[in-house]
Amino acid sequence: MDSLKKYITENKDRFEGELPEGHRERFLEKLDRCRQAQPAGTPAKWTPLKQIGRIAASIAAVFVLAFFIGNFFQKESRSSTAASYRSKLEEMKNQILRLSQKAAPEMQEYTINTLENILFEPVPLQEQLPEELSSREKEKILEEYYNQKMQGVKKLKIFLAQKIKGPED
Repeated sequence: MDSLKKYITENKDRFEGELPEGHRERFLEKLDRCRQAQPAGTPAKWTPLKQIGRIAASIAAVFVLAFFIGNFFQKESRSSTAASYRSKLEEMKNQILRLSQKAAPEMQEYTINTLENILFEPVPLQEQLPEELSSREKEKILEEYYNQKMQGVKKLKIFLAQKIKGPED
């Protein structure tokens, strides 16, 4: 680059002034031939490297965005499934606690302890599932897990209702 600057400064007089004779005519003739060879309205045959780079970057950005949006909705789906089950379990828990108020104090304590044992999750299962599992597999595991918890709570409710009602003769 320095050698080019040096050449230009040393030969400044060659770059100033008029173009060589016939230069403009030769240039316009070449331009006219190019325009005639290419039909009107068609894009140029060559695409600048910058345009190709912009197109590639746009496509890459779309793929990256799609990937992150897809992951977000998959995680949102798993957490909403778990949240849905947890809210159903909480509703069932409240029903059982109301029902247990009709029972003897020992039975109330037994009911509360059993509910805590069934529902306690120090670390939610969805946070423990390995990332290698597909979202469908994770969904299935969560569904099975929470269905087992719901079955346990239902059995406790039936047991409690029987105890409150008393033995049938």
